[in-house]
Amino acid sequence: MINLMVRYKAASLDALVRFYAELQLSGAVAKTRSEKGCLRYEYFFPAVTLFDNEVLKDPAFKPQAEMFLWEQWESREAQQAHTREPHFKTFGELKEKYGVSSTFDVQDILVPF
Repeated sequence: MINLMVRYKAASLDALVRFYAELQLSGAVAKTRSEKGCLRYEYFFPAVTLFDNEVLKDPAFKPQAEMFLWEQWESREAQQAHTREPHFKTFGELKEKYGVSSTFDVQDILVPF
């Protein structure tokens, strides 16, 4: 099994939310989740981005424009096959459109049988 932890960053929270929304609307996320070998494909936003309150209205408060993706695949081969799917190209196109960058960490997990 392999885990990929992907951190997305953008210049603004608005750009990041638009990136995420368009990814969802494109169908790329749903297609990825249905791929053979995909065990988990979940996005996470910092909790503060979900609230409309006085803290967010304070000009001194700058919420981080970051999003986290946890991908879990049965194998490296399954994850690499994902990168060759036609809908994978959508991720790169939308990252460029919204000025989103990403970094990732990979963790191989040996599962005893």
